[in-house]
Amino acid sequence: MARMGPFTPATSATHTSLPSSASAQLAAASASLASGGGPAQNQPVTCAGASGSRSCSVAGGALVPTNSRVSAAPPSGWMSVPAAVPPNMFEASGAYDAKDGYNVVFGGLATGAAHGFWGTWSYTDGAWTNISSAAMHPGGRYFASMAYDAKDHYVVLFGGASGSAPYADTWKFAGGGWLKLAPPTHPTARFAASMAYDSTDGVIVLFGGFTTSFTALSDTWTFTGGLWTKLTPTPAPSARGFAAMANDPGRNGAVLFGGSTGGNSLGDTWIFHNNTWTAGPTTGSPAGRYGPALAYDAPNTEVVLFGGYNVTTGALSDTWTFTSANWTKIGPAFHPTSRNYPAYSDGSATSGIVLFGGYSNAKAAGLNDTWTFKSGVWKLDAPSAPSARTLGTMTYDEADGYVLFFGGAVNLRAPAHDTWTYSAGHWKLLHPKLAPPDRSGAVMAYDQADGYVVLFGGLGTYAALNDTWTYLAGVWTLLPSTGAPTPRFDAVFAYDAADGYLLLFGGTDLSIIPTNDSWSFSAGVWTPLFVPGPPPRDGAAMTYDSEDGFVLLFGGADGFAGVDYNDTWTFLAGTWINISSKLGFSPPTISTAALADDTYDGYPVLFGGFNSTLGFLSNAYGFTGTTWTSLPTSSPAPAPRTVEGQFVYDAADRSIVLFGGEGTSFAVFQDTWTFD
Repeated sequence: MARMGPFTPATSATHTSLPSSASAQLAAASASLASGGGPAQNQPVTCAGASGSRSCSVAGGALVPTNSRVSAAPPSGWMSVPAAVPPNMFEASGAYDAKDGYNVVFGGLATGAAHGFWGTWSYTDGAWTNISSAAMHPGGRYFASMAYDAKDHYVVLFGGASGSAPYADTWKFAGGGWLKLAPPTHPTARFAASMAYDSTDGVIVLFGGFTTSFTALSDTWTFTGGLWTKLTPTPAPSARGFAAMANDPGRNGAVLFGGSTGGNSLGDTWIFHNNTWTAGPTTGSPAGRYGPALAYDAPNTEVVLFGGYNVTTGALSDTWTFTSANWTKIGPAFHPTSRNYPAYSDGSATSGIVLFGGYSNAKAAGLNDTWTFKSGVWKLDAPSAPSARTLGTMTYDEADGYVLFFGGAVNLRAPAHDTWTYSAGHWKLLHPKLAPPDRSGAVMAYDQADGYVVLFGGLGTYAALNDTWTYLAGVWTLLPSTGAPTPRFDAVFAYDAADGYLLLFGGTDLSIIPTNDSWSFSAGVWTPLFVPGPPPRDGAAMTYDSEDGFVLLFGGADGFAGVDYNDTWTFLAGTWINISSKLGFSPPTISTAALADDTYDGYPVLFGGFNSTLGFLSNAYGFTGTTWTSLPTSSPAPAPRTVEGQFVYDAADRSIVLFGGEGTSFAVFQDTWTFD
């Protein structure tokens, strides 16, 4: 859009002076028009009254200037958007809470983390709810054992591990809350034990697991009335952990399958009934495996086995049923991808089994998809938010009126290519017929001149990319690659409204040697800009500063040269200018931060990133045109993290949106925040 010249209202000799409030409103409107925008707040202006008493307003109330500065209008702070689905994880515990009428998932482990979660989630009618409470709850852990006690009407959790420490505690979950029990005797500390309710005997049975040293156990315990009892049945399964166990009501008792002693894959079946173990069928059974899922499908009255890991053939995605003491392999065409250690639980008499997450060997990462199994059919429940990730890319799609999110990764081996929209506090997954391939670290911006979103480059599976895509009205289109910049990721990209084109700067490829070339993109054509600019870097932050009328760039790093930056640059009319020496204050050296122009409050906001001395950051700074200003910290606020492309101004909701990012201990976030 061409920038308009200064606007001067008409005057006449008989025009009386306006009151100061009306003059301020008129000045605000003039400034808005002069800057190339419409009326303040992008809302229709309604004026009423005669000369001298005339007042103006917008749909939302009194006319407010769009160019208020940081010092005049500090932001109100962060607001967390409630999570809609558990994060990517594995080794969580699941059970169906029949008393409360929902499936429960507790704990779990994130990719690269050493300590488990302590969050509690419920799942019913296709929707997840985070029911975690700051009140009493088990400590963060993974590989805990969990089952519903149908006799006493509550969920029981035992043991698990976090780091190198196994637990020996017993917890009761009922009515949405946890209560720690104190039975006088109990199993020793362990993780990856098998546990299920035996409805034929009215007890919970626990078997085996591992100690701290990965020593496999072979003891059998029952739990009822809040008390543990140790049994010594003969025969019994051999020592093992990572086995699966499920209740088979009215037919067998509790069924146990598979497991490992640490380095092997067991494939035997055992049935527990009347305090006795009985060996199951030895022919026609599934291949040996550990970490599979096993649960009871009430609508079809059968036990169902899925997935797991076999040390010879790898991760599995097969489905088996166990009825009348026999295994049968079924072959649904649509089923979950191969995985082990998912959270898996019985369903109600109508809802069927629920499977959540697990570990994907193919992606070397945790998952957060939700599947249900009922009467021989797997169904994928559509996720209600992007999975936890970093290095995705977001922009505000002015043509379609929503924030557009694409790609990202949990780690370098797990790039994604899903397309999401965010509007009015809700995420929506799109299913375009064609989309860019998997990638992280791409750049994306809205091209105001041509009226579509443009995506460029990124990092695929160990390959830097340089393809260019446009997005409009739910459709991705691949553009010809002729004349495009060299392959790269971690570059910066913004629409330069003053000059009327998209501006690309910097980035790196697999050599990890960053570049400092500048490119323009207009009418579908890339053009190199042979102009001096900032030193080579990646992980910088850049946006168009609509208040001051130039592109603003801050920080970044040259990891190859070992240099971190906190310099501030402007770009206008094809010229880069380093304004660092003219600023009264600057943030510290920061790379992998994010910068977004808050056009409602009238200043760019810088958030997060990484400092080689301070580590991960959660500071926010506003740019006033002459200096940077530390913005007040609100509580709650996002945890320190790198952000890069997952931070954008949502013009429809007039707030900045932050999604995910990466923090300490390789934690990859899935939270959504708004900043006003």
